[in-house]
Amino acid sequence: ARVLLAKKLRNTFKAGSALRENGICFFVNSGSEANELAFRLARAFTKGTNSIVVERAYHGCTNITVDLSPYKFLGRGGEGKPDWVEVIQCPDTYRG
Repeated sequence: ARVLLAKKLRNTFKAGSALRENGICFFVNSGSEANELAFRLARAFTKGTNSIVVERAYHGCTNITVDLSPYKFLGRGGEGKPDWVEVIQCPDTYRG
């Protein structure tokens, strides 16, 4: 069933596109797991180590997502911002 669903999802991409022809589909159990996987894939692809996050953000409760979440690392019991994380202000879409 998962393989069939993955094929159906892949077929939603434009014909001839790399994602449709060579796309890989990951199924995860939670938002935390999805965020951790996305972070690991981005690091593997870019070979980078730094990250930018928005203040007050919450990304989940795995080891990596806690390190990416100001809500967690600056909150009660948090260990502070890791050196490889930069925190930016949350945009104010109402006031500009």
